Amino acid sequence: MITIELINHCEYKMLGKQAPMLRINNELLKVVRGLQHQLMVSDGGPSDKLIHRIRLATKRARAESVFVISGGEAKKLRRRAKQLSGLLSVKRDACVMLLTLDKIVPIAQRGLADYQRIKQLLHERYLVVAPTVHDLSFLLGRLAGIVKVSDVARNDKRLGCEVLVLAKLEMQQKESEIRLGHYEDYHDWRKAVKRYVFLMKVLKPKVNRKKILKLKMLGESLGELNDLKQLEQYLANAEGGANIELQSMMGEYQASLLDQIERYRLSCI
Repeated sequence: MITIELINHCEYKMLGKQAPMLRINNELLKVVRGLQHQLMVSDGGPSDKLIHRIRLATKRARAESVFVISGGEAKKLRRRAKQLSGLLSVKRDACVMLLTLDKIVPIAQRGLADYQRIKQLLHERYLVVAPTVHDLSFLLGRLAGIVKVSDVARNDKRLGCEVLVLAKLEMQQKESEIRLGHYEDYHDWRKAVKRYVFLMKVLKPKVNRKKILKLKMLGESLGELNDLKQLEQYLANAEGGANIELQSMMGEYQASLLDQIERYRLSCI
């Protein structure tokens, strides 16, 4: 339960007199319209970079839905953003697994790690699931439509503080719920950290910028751990799997990520 006392004494009490929520839906609509234009002028289908930008827009839409006055419109905004994100998820996963594979396996050891075979499997997965321009354009249009008609809370400093406090409490709770060896817990923590950092960027409270940067780095390290677990799961089900050399490399990479995550966690306390 968020009380007035908690909000008044939270570290975000220095939010400006006019919280920037006034501009949220206009800025988001500009982003979505811009992506629609980039999509229509792209040659040979959407690039990986454009796919990444569209995914970021869906995350932004879902996070900013908390400021929409109408509960029905907020739910519709989240649903349409999720539909668009879902269309991109498999292609995104294949791209990320390719990048993770490159991080794990040094160039000099790629012959030992059966690198080329696994890379070919991932490329085939990547090509099969590439979304079409038509499908992406259609779902972007639906997202733009609901963003355009959604009224957001304006100049509501108390709501801005409340949203940030709730996001911080969720992040701390997810951290406290982590169980040794349960990497889905790290995934839930990562989502909470990223949502908190995103809202900090949107509302721009007067807080320590170094702390925001450290939280962002924590979220990125948690994301890299999640990408590694996705690659492990994929290889466990793929024909031929991962050989002993690659399994060893993945284990070393995981250990280094966990050490890195702990360092960032301690620096954020």
